[in-house]
Amino acid sequence: MTWCLAPSSSNWTFRLPLAGSLTVVGATGKGTKCPVYAPAECALGNRTASHKLVYLPDCPTPLLGRDLLCRLGATLHFTQDDITLTLPPENAWIMTLEVEPSAMQAPEWSEWEKQVFPLVWASGVPGKANHQTPVHIQLLPGKSPVRIKQYPIKREAREGLQETIDRFLECGVLRECQSAWNTPILPIQKPNGTYQLVQDLRAVNERVKTLHHLVPNLYTLLASIGGQYTHFSVLDLKDAFFTIPVDTQSQEIFSFEWEDK
Repeated sequence: MTWCLAPSSSNWTFRLPLAGSLTVVGATGKGTKCPVYAPAECALGNRTASHKLVYLPDCPTPLLGRDLLCRLGATLHFTQDDITLTLPPENAWIMTLEVEPSAMQAPEWSEWEKQVFPLVWASGVPGKANHQTPVHIQLLPGKSPVRIKQYPIKREAREGLQETIDRFLECGVLRECQSAWNTPILPIQKPNGTYQLVQDLRAVNERVKTLHHLVPNLYTLLASIGGQYTHFSVLDLKDAFFTIPVDTQSQEIFSFEWEDK
């Protein structure tokens, strides 16, 4: 889609990077080479879209390009007093789909990254909730420890989990023990190819008292945000399960079996 841009003042400067040029031929048959700017955000009624702009400083009024009119299936109606443009309802949505990357986008990610507090970013060392009271797990009356055999794990998944387990042992998140408890672990592959350590604690949940979560409902939080706010941040906590300390008496409840290869 191409649009014609007609500046309202000869002193006005259009500050967008060039994306090329094209030759415009008028009624006299004489061609004029005009610059084409990179896509820019354009207001279309109550909607916005990104389109390339052809710079025609001598044009007295902005023009809709024929390519855009054709794709929209536009119809022009001429009367003595005015010209009316109508669009078929089924084609009107095209205006919002023909979007290209804007030349007036937000700054590069590296620029945003510099403005973020450095300690937010995850490192290779799992974080710890230093000000959190260690969690004590209470067993239901009459419940005894449970032992469930470890599921078979494929070789590549085991190798991926080995790196995670070694790191957790080094950082003090895990420790070796002999326990009457055992529940299986599952390797969950992430999009980047690494594996996440997940423990199947369903049998444990059947034997312990339920803790009532004090975390506010997400939808309640969003509803409480004032209408004057337009942006908010979401932080994905890395290894969040392992950041909450468990008291010494309850740690063996989370035991699992692992053999180094």
